[in-house]
Amino acid sequence: MVELSSFRELLASLIDAKFSSRNAFCDVMRLDRGQLSRVLAGTSSFSVEALERVFSSLGYSVVLVPKKEP
Repeated sequence: MVELSSFRELLASLIDAKFSSRNAFCDVMRLDRGQLSRVLAGTSSFSVEALERVFSSLGYSVVLVPKKEP
């Protein structure tokens, strides 16, 4: 399971591993390059629908699980 704070690192790694560039990924996904840049920089985020679509295209599923109570 990936923590919310590190999903950006996972996303960047997956894109870099599966595509020749982040621009190529954006072209295939019809995703705004600026939006991807802002998400990876942590200054913006995807909607849940966009997050699911992006990770699904990379072979991953987005799953929400209940928090563990301390």
